[in-house]
Amino acid sequence: MSGSDLGIRNLAGGATLLLVILAIGGCAPSGGGRLFPEENLVGAGFEIDWTATEKGMAFLVEERRKRVLKTQSIEQGEKFSFSVSGIDSEQQFEALFGVKFSEARFSLYFVPEGQEWLNE
Repeated sequence: MSGSDLGIRNLAGGATLLLVILAIGGCAPSGGGRLFPEENLVGAGFEIDWTATEKGMAFLVEERRKRVLKTQSIEQGEKFSFSVSGIDSEQQFEALFGVKFSEARFSLYFVPEGQEWLNE
C-alpha cells in the first residue's frame, strides 16, 4: 500500500467519523423522532443479544433522552450484548443511564459499513 492510498483511507475514515459525530451531536430530527432510521433497529429492551449479519457500527441508544450510550465497530458474526441485570438500585440505574428505570427505553441500531444513515 502506498502512502497516497493510506492518506485516502484516513480521509475516508475521518469523513465517516464526522458523520457519526454530526448525527449524534445535533442532527437528530426534532419533534420526537429517532436518532437513527427505524429500519436500522435490530434490538430493544433491558437485555439485548444480537449477532451482526455484516460488518458495520452498532449504537446502543436510550430513546427517552436521545442519548447514544455505546458505539461499537462490529464484524460479521460478532455478538453485541447489553443487560441491566447487574444493577442493584434505582439510584444506580439513574446514575448510569441518566433516566429512571420506569422511563428507560433502550434500542440497538446497526448501520452496515458504507451505508449512509443520517436521519433527516
